[in-house]
Amino acid sequence: MINIALIGCGKIGSRHLQSLIKLNYKTNIYLVDPKSESINVSLNLIENELEQNSKISVKSCSKLDEIPSGIDFAIIASDSKPRFEIFKSLMKTKAPKYLILEKLLFSKEEEFSEALELYKKEDVKIWVNQWMSAEPSFRDLCSFFNQDERIEISISGDNWGLCCNSVHYLELFDFLCNKRDLKIQKYDFEKVIFSKRKGYLELNGKIIVSSSNGSKLSLTSNDAGKLEGEEILILITTPNAKAKCVFKMDSLDCKLEVNDKKINRKYDLFLQSNFTHRIIEEILETDSCKLPYLDRAIYHHELFYPLFSNFFMEKDIDLSEGIPIT
Repeated sequence: MINIALIGCGKIGSRHLQSLIKLNYKTNIYLVDPKSESINVSLNLIENELEQNSKISVKSCSKLDEIPSGIDFAIIASDSKPRFEIFKSLMKTKAPKYLILEKLLFSKEEEFSEALELYKKEDVKIWVNQWMSAEPSFRDLCSFFNQDERIEISISGDNWGLCCNSVHYLELFDFLCNKRDLKIQKYDFEKVIFSKRKGYLELNGKIIVSSSNGSKLSLTSNDAGKLEGEEILILITTPNAKAKCVFKMDSLDCKLEVNDKKINRKYDLFLQSNFTHRIIEEILETDSCKLPYLDRAIYHHELFYPLFSNFFMEKDIDLSEGIPIT
C-alpha cells in the first residue's frame, strides 16, 4: 500500500490528483486543503475515474495533522506564499520518504537557505516540478543536441509568465548545458501586470542567462494585451544542429536540421493530469526521477529572485509577505 499526501487542491493540485488516480498500485491519497470547496472541486473532477479504479482510495483533510506520519510521498501544490511553512511542518512532523514541490518554490529569499538546511538534515528525497527535461517529448528533442557543445536557446511569446515560468526553461537549458555554472548576463523588464492567479503579479520583458561554456538562454515575454499567450517559439542552435519549435500547452511542433539532415517532429505532450503518476511510478521503480533535485532547483530560483524582487521594489510593490509570484 502506498500513502500519498497531496497538499493544495487548487488548479495545479487538481491536475496532480487526476493523474494520481491512474496509479496501478494500491494507494491511499490524502487531500489536504483548508478550503473544503477546493477539495470538492477536485473530487468532482475524478468522480467517474475513481469509481473505476478500486485500488485507489481518497481521504479529505483540512490540515496536515490529519495525515499519517511516515507517508511514502507528498506533493506540495499550494501557492508559493504558504509553501515554505507547509514544507517545514511536513519535514519536521510527517517525514515523507519522497517529496515533490511545485514552483515557484518560496516567496521569501531567506526561505531558500532554510529549506536547503532542512534538506541536508532529513533523509528525504526532494524534487521540484520543473518538468521539461523529464517530459518524454522534450527529452527526445534534447537527444538531437550534444550537451558538450555551445548552445543557444531563445524563448519568445506573448504574456507567457516570465516570472512564474522562466524556471522551466532555465531547467531545460541547464540540462542541455550539462549543469554548468550559470549567471544572469542581462535583463530588462517592462511594466508590472496582474497574474491570472489572484494576489500575484507578473512581468513582461527579457532575461539573458549564460553558462560557463558560453552557452546562452534568451527569455522574452511581450505584452500583447492578452493575459496569456497561446503559443511560444523555441529556437535551439548548436554547431551541428538547430531546431525551430512551436510550443503550445499540449503539443510541440518542431522542424530540425541535424548534420544537414532535415527532420520534422510533432509531439503530443503529457499534461500534468497524465504525468504525475508516471513520475511516482519511476520513483517507485528506480528510487529516483528525472525532475531536478531541490538543491539544483533552488540554484535556478536564486538566479531570478533578486531580479524580480528588485524591480518590484522599484515599483513600490509591498514585499512584506514575500515576492508576489507563484
